[in-house]
Amino acid sequence: MAIHEPICALMELYLSIPVTCQRKSQALAAANAELNERNVRLSFLQLYDPEGAAYGFQVRKVKDVQWLHVVPSDYSRMFRAFGRMELMLVGLGGDEWAADAPVYRELSFPASRLSSKPVLSIPTISNPVNARIERHLIKWMPGESKNSQPFSAEA
Repeated sequence: MAIHEPICALMELYLSIPVTCQRKSQALAAANAELNERNVRLSFLQLYDPEGAAYGFQVRKVKDVQWLHVVPSDYSRMFRAFGRMELMLVGLGGDEWAADAPVYRELSFPASRLSSKPVLSIPTISNPVNARIERHLIKWMPGESKNSQPFSAEA
């Protein structure tokens, strides 16, 4: 059994959440109040390769949550806020998971039955927020080659 340094990755998530407020001008502030760096309690992510194998990652840090724009919905006082956040991830590994296994694979979130895009339930201090993942980008930083350039994969 070989011991490997854990794989680290920076994940950029582009997501959207529904917000309820009186005016479109208030929607970005409402989205920021619901989901920001201080109230997110996300500690674990599970991503899947095209064959369906699961890879677990510990979320070390949530940073740089930004809400970029808002679109109105078909319902009164309902808007959809679009934003991005960065997650620092560390692979949990295991005997069956070689240290470089996910680096050269396209990993994605599980499909959703609620939406055409994956939905991630993000725990917060108060209530979980169901965010639709519009797209994500993973920048890999393999443990054994700390001086090499990160490998990027976008899905």
